[in-house]
Amino acid sequence: MRRFFLIITAVLLSNSLLQGQENKIIFMPHWTPQAQFAGYYVAQEKGFYKEAGIDVEIRHIGLNSRKNSSSYLRSGEINITTLHLLQAMVNKDGGLDIVNILQTSQNSSILCVAHTPLPSFKSLEGMKVGLWKTGFTESAIIAADEMDVSYEAVPFLNGINLFVAKAIDATFVTSYNEFKHLFYSVGNVPAENVLRFSDIGYNYPEDGLYTTSAYYNTHKEQVDKFAEASKRGWEYAATHPDETLKIIEKYTSEANIATNEVLQREMLEEVLRLQLDPATGKRTFAPVDEKLYNTILTKAQNAGLVMGDIKYQDFIKQ
Repeated sequence: MRRFFLIITAVLLSNSLLQGQENKIIFMPHWTPQAQFAGYYVAQEKGFYKEAGIDVEIRHIGLNSRKNSSSYLRSGEINITTLHLLQAMVNKDGGLDIVNILQTSQNSSILCVAHTPLPSFKSLEGMKVGLWKTGFTESAIIAADEMDVSYEAVPFLNGINLFVAKAIDATFVTSYNEFKHLFYSVGNVPAENVLRFSDIGYNYPEDGLYTTSAYYNTHKEQVDKFAEASKRGWEYAATHPDETLKIIEKYTSEANIATNEVLQREMLEEVLRLQLDPATGKRTFAPVDEKLYNTILTKAQNAGLVMGDIKYQDFIKQ
């Protein structure tokens, strides 16, 4: 009888451990801790993931890591990451079978900043222009292809040092990150020296959540719970900015990221603005519109960024 009891206890314990493993999700944002990922930090710290019945571990990529979050997803070391829509399309076409499970950004954050006026994208012709080594350059490549603009690309990992030192004529930046750093380095940049992609026909949605098709197919319930709890985290962040900034500080401090509350507050405000529907001005986590998706895909194919076909229904799973 005692032996039977021990066997039953062992089986129950084993099932409990397996259930715990099934509900464990390892999530990695595609960059170091900052307000760009505030909603996920809030969902973790406020217990939204736990309330949804999932055990979430948040990992971060190192500032000087040779691997990006897509590489960690490909190797199975993580389960979910954030990517720009175009960046995800390129990864999908390159053999990383991923699906979109939540779209947070509804607008483009990409800007081009120059030392001289930029009346149009064609003004970059012949310039030395800074571009990220880590990606996010897809819309710039599409624009250069469509407008037949040739410039000398100068890669950088992060920061604005090359531009501030005037080693380059112009640089691509995001409105929530490098553009903020630029202001605190040199002050206001003349409006005529700034070209916003959202103003020149390339207002493409950016940040979203992605997982592999294999993980989605075997863990759909957990993935859906993660997406819903993440939405809740972002909605809370939008209505409780002061509390959210304290949560962000916890993550930046643990990672020894040099920053301050003023910068993170401005970054959070801009990230939240990018989540607003450009037509209604209301916050939305709706999937990218299928017509817009197909337009972006065609442009990416024409520019040689994507070689195959990525069907909307196979890619968008939210």
